[in-house]
Amino acid sequence: MRSVKTLKDIAALAGCSVMSVSLALRGSPRVAEARRREIVRIAERHGYRPNPLVSAWVAERGRRRKQAGVTLGLLTKFDDPLRGGPRRPRYYSLLLAGMAERAEELGFRLEEFAVRAAGAPGEERFTRILRARGIRGLVLFPGGGIDPEFPALDWAHFAVVAAGLSTTRLPVHRIASDYAFGMERCLEELERRGYRRPGLAMTASLDPQVRYAFSGAFLSWQQRQAPDRRVGLVPGGDAEPREEAFFAWLRAERPDCVLTLNAPVEAWLKGRGWRMPEDLGLVRLSLRGRRGVAGMDQRTTEVGRATVEVLAKLLYLNQSGLPETPAVTLIPGTWREGATLRAL
Repeated sequence: MRSVKTLKDIAALAGCSVMSVSLALRGSPRVAEARRREIVRIAERHGYRPNPLVSAWVAERGRRRKQAGVTLGLLTKFDDPLRGGPRRPRYYSLLLAGMAERAEELGFRLEEFAVRAAGAPGEERFTRILRARGIRGLVLFPGGGIDPEFPALDWAHFAVVAAGLSTTRLPVHRIASDYAFGMERCLEELERRGYRRPGLAMTASLDPQVRYAFSGAFLSWQQRQAPDRRVGLVPGGDAEPREEAFFAWLRAERPDCVLTLNAPVEAWLKGRGWRMPEDLGLVRLSLRGRRGVAGMDQRTTEVGRATVEVLAKLLYLNQSGLPETPAVTLIPGTWREGATLRAL
């Protein structure tokens, strides 16, 4: 059996045009399914391997010529649309800005579908609407809580990626900040400055929406420290502490520095006359544009950009449906100096 090296060779064996072979090997619906499978079998049987550089050039040429204006569906679980709805934490606007920016660069546009809003279509009808609109790529946007999940669409028709780690039940590719790395980086900086008893201002319910990345890294670090350096978690059932519980914890545990995510700890402390860093160190685990405070820039905008890039690759490769082996891409953050820490 002779090997084939070009599309022309396959076309001669299949008795069709080179264009038909090219479309079939790219999974184009312009070739009948039975004919497409036959051409693919011929190519595989004769050991055809595409030239990856040529494939990349063709894909790029096609993208520039045809991709402009192709819509990506942005699925959100908020009660109101993300755009034009109530004000939400800055994390969401940074993430959306990165997605929109990269989508425009690649010739796509984003369209939001608030799947849990009042009057949203059911699963079957929503699938039909997306297909009728020619939308093949979907982004699962974080927020709106872990439950309920996104509607059970007929995923076989779509390339799907999730931004963040809060979508727990769907086996999809995910792109998120590397929060565990961020926590480790913060603790390194605190140790370098001489802090001995950092406390994590989270409760025992911790951070399920980021798969316990903050608390897991913090508690692992604690287990490697002497017992007198370990600070307990804030009592309470909420993921972020309430003000009175926070100050009761502060008096009982006496940490020399507080690490916080979303709780307005800085405002609480200033409101009661605490000085930072003189009385207490403060680190924000995600700065989200905040200046003057030491902590991690989780590069949320880059997470948004990477989310669209991963989805674009799936579309270019004609991959759809839920993957057998979902991949997780973690974007490392950057430490930012601030006036809320000092050398001890």
